[in-house]
Formats: sequence, C-alpha cells, structure tokens
Amino acid sequence: MSSSGAFLIPALSVLDKGIAYVIEKGSDRKWMSEAELLIEIKRIYDAGITILAGTDPPNFGLDYGLSVHRELELLSQSGIPSAEVLKCATFNAYGVYGYEYNGIESGNEASFFLVEGNPETDISATHKILTRWMKGREINDINEY
Repeated sequence: MSSSGAFLIPALSVLDKGIAYVIEKGSDRKWMSEAELLIEIKRIYDAGITILAGTDPPNFGLDYGLSVHRELELLSQSGIPSAEVLKCATFNAYGVYGYEYNGIESGNEASFFLVEGNPETDISATHKILTRWMKGREINDINEY
C-alpha cells in the first residue's frame, strides 16, 4: 500500500475520547483498547504508509487547533519517533496533496511556531508555544492574522 500513495489520518484523539466514552457507558461490545490501537498505528507506520496528524472536532468535545497536541502525543506513544511525528503534522501533507516543497530559503516569508523545549525529544513541548509567525510576521493575537 505504501507504493500506491495510500495515507492515513488516524484521528487518534477522537478514538481516544470515543473509547473512553464507550467504556464509561458500559458497552459489552469488544472494542479495541487504546494500547491495541497504538500498536496498529505503529504497524502502519512501519509498513511505510504515510501518516498525517489530524483531528475531527467537534466530536467528543474536541476543539479546533488545540486537539492536535493530543494527536501528536498519541502518535508518539505509538512508538513513532518524535521527529517523524512532527512530519505527520507538517511536511507529510506536501507529498500526499501534491504540493511542491521548495525548502527553506533566505527571503521567504516563514510561518512557524517557536516553542519552549525540544519537541524532537519531548513531543509535549508543542503545547508550550512562545510565539507564532505567519508569512514572516510575528502574530501576538491569533485574531490579528
């Protein structure tokens, strides 16, 4: 499947909340546990299938934007290296959706987050956003852009 261009957006944060909801309601149906789900995600990653980080708000009270941090944590907990998890949230979309990646060049208008910590060693550092830059401009208020 990896050579076919197949990709997966697992929306683990939805499944995480969904599994907890089903367990809370006392369903007698056999559901995949979170641990089993994470094992499957790692198997898909190991098979070379491209994974994109994505959530599906407003399911189970997930919010737009913030839920992606939980998504990254779950991908990391599956055993995918943090540097690869960051690619799931950023770079992998280029190949999947056919965008041309031109790299980072002087003079380009960069869009990025500056975080406290190193998300390559601790994915939860993505929660600690210090500043946001959009098209070369620092954004202090998300409504500013």
